[in-house]
Amino acid sequence: MPENKFFYETKEYKQGSIPDQAIADCSGSGKMDEPVAYWVKELDFNFPVAWGAEWLIDYGAWDEEQLADHEENRLRVFWMACCDISEGEFFGMLH
Repeated sequence: MPENKFFYETKEYKQGSIPDQAIADCSGSGKMDEPVAYWVKELDFNFPVAWGAEWLIDYGAWDEEQLADHEENRLRVFWMACCDISEGEFFGMLH
């Protein structure tokens, strides 16, 4: 399993490792809503509002209106991070 650090820290937010079990539960295609919601809540996974939309926009899967929803972005970013980590392609949210 590749290094699974979520690379950012600010005064209000500090994210560390995403547990291997969360990566296993939340990575993959298809409906992952329940495990993603569980782990986002369990880990209190959060980040500054602007970062989520900025990070997700490059995927091209959501429009501006959808990306304005921070709570949904928390789920999207977590799911995408788990998928990228599982594939060895995660480089974090660098700010």
